[in-house]
Amino acid sequence: MAKISFDSDGFTVELTPAEKFFALHGSLHVPYSHVVDASVEDRNGWRDAWRKLMGTSAPGLKMAGTFFGHGGWAFLDYSNGENCLAITTRDERYKQIVVQLDESQNAADIVNQLREKVSPSSG
Repeated sequence: MAKISFDSDGFTVELTPAEKFFALHGSLHVPYSHVVDASVEDRNGWRDAWRKLMGTSAPGLKMAGTFFGHGGWAFLDYSNGENCLAITTRDERYKQIVVQLDESQNAADIVNQLREKVSPSSG
């Protein structure tokens, strides 16, 4: 499962070595200024079929890699679709990033932290 870490200018989706293998991709770093939205999702809410470009596509077992769907390129990394973080971006290769988080992280907490970093309060 992926882990999210925050730094001063953006966040990183950290993948395990096995996830890097299945996704044919390394970890991702996205500047806060490129985040449009973040939400908690599960696979029951995904209407579009994902079309794999490269990676692993075994619905119900593992979806990992570069896919096309939701109107653009997406990076997916999930197994059962629980505790998933969905991030919509702009000016990035991937319009959407959907990752299932490590059990040590809660998707709702990460969404709240990310929203605070993207839109810091003015007062």
